Amino acid sequence: MEDLLVNPDAQTWQRWIIPLTGLASAILTLFLGRMVLQARWRKPATPPEEAAGEGSYVAGSSQERRQAIRRHGTPVKILVTGRKAQARPEEGWVLNRSLSGLGLCLSEAQKQNAILNIRAVDAPENMPGIDVQVVHCQKKEQGWEVGCTFVQRPPWSVLLMFG
Repeated sequence: MEDLLVNPDAQTWQRWIIPLTGLASAILTLFLGRMVLQARWRKPATPPEEAAGEGSYVAGSSQERRQAIRRHGTPVKILVTGRKAQARPEEGWVLNRSLSGLGLCLSEAQKQNAILNIRAVDAPENMPGIDVQVVHCQKKEQGWEVGCTFVQRPPWSVLLMFG
């Protein structure tokens, strides 16, 4: 090594240039690789407390009575009749749905524990309506918000008709 510093001739530099270039490339690769991997392993930022209002929705709370998570989506137009399906159907909308029931918007109030038969307007003619039991009914600006549970859980193919 002393000879390289004291007597720098062309042949000595040619011997050392390839290993030094390889070493520099290896160090650069390790440095850049470490930066990329650290960026992937960083934890994502957590939202501020005021923006995290859905925390109780996701994690639940000690006062939560819901049996299944409620899912909102595009409102689905339905026809509603009494349990016997003899009366003229009333139009309504499914506002939210879960595996245990539906949230409806109707033009008339419904009694608690009443049994309703509902059917999606776009459902095939051979698909029967399903029976739901009214749990609560509240007046809202657009009509009556009616929370219902399924009398008997319908098959998945029927649930899909409600969004």
